[in-house]
Amino acid sequence: MEWVDEKRLKAMKEKVPDPSKPGRTLPFVPDGFFALQVGERRACFFLEVDRGTMPTGRFQTKVRAYLSFRQSGRGVERFGTRNFRVLTVTSGKKRLASLLKATEKAGGDHHFWFTTFSQITPEAVLTAPIWQVVGLEGLHILLEGG
Repeated sequence: MEWVDEKRLKAMKEKVPDPSKPGRTLPFVPDGFFALQVGERRACFFLEVDRGTMPTGRFQTKVRAYLSFRQSGRGVERFGTRNFRVLTVTSGKKRLASLLKATEKAGGDHHFWFTTFSQITPEAVLTAPIWQVVGLEGLHILLEGG
């Protein structure tokens, strides 16, 4: 239904309140945003592409920005949705485990999903159990449930 690339997201110059430092803001710049029509509903996702170069502390700041963005309700204003998942695709299993732990530590929840570049294929990305979800066991299918 919709794709918004990083260049357009940067141009929005979106800032959100920093939940850990009252009075300060965090930049909100995802790598991408997309929406899919799934039956009768619209499923919305932000995308993070992680090549393993960002320190986990900086990734935690991004997680806090996503949480603040969700809480602020700005998703409705900017993207027509309050509900979204944050999909992170990363370099390998070790890095994925590190990002999962960092996300949990930053307060991330079941809205944060992770997989690796090697698992992403056109056939698997939407309908195969390749996604690990913060707070949930096992592998999950992107288009399962909410």
